[in-house]
Amino acid sequence: MKSKEVTITKFDLISMQILLMFRATYNRRLLVVLFISSLIGGYKGLISLGVVYWVILAFVISTLGLICLTLVGSIVQALTATPGKGVIGNTKFTVSDKSFIEDTEGTATESSWKAIKNIYPSKNYTFVEVSGYRIHIIPKREFSSDLEFQDFSTLIQRFWNEAQQLSVANQNRV
Repeated sequence: MKSKEVTITKFDLISMQILLMFRATYNRRLLVVLFISSLIGGYKGLISLGVVYWVILAFVISTLGLICLTLVGSIVQALTATPGKGVIGNTKFTVSDKSFIEDTEGTATESSWKAIKNIYPSKNYTFVEVSGYRIHIIPKREFSSDLEFQDFSTLIQRFWNEAQQLSVANQNRV
């Protein structure tokens, strides 16, 4: 079992939104744009050169719109966040082979590794996604060294990977 106390700031919330926004699967959006374009121009219109320009334009505009909406949402979330709500402030993360625990001034959350949807490592953060609206932020700056941050992040990734492999093995048995 390993624990680490960190302080989550409003800047961390904005950074999380921006970093995770760029991890979105652009392939899905492109398929949606292509589908809509095919409805507008018909099957033959999809292949024509004129529709290709509209597809590219729609893709660029949807991407810029997503970026703008995410930035506005991030700023609003950061401005309204207070330490008492458990979003920002002092947080203690505890990692064990059974679960990932977040203990804040406002809440305590324990998630089994099987329940965690994804782990997003980055240069300055490790993000632990419990659900689409609940993501734990672990900032690198709170660790005394790069090695300490890397060890903590690697431990999280290892336990999560083991749980995913066990889940797949159990599904294959059935």
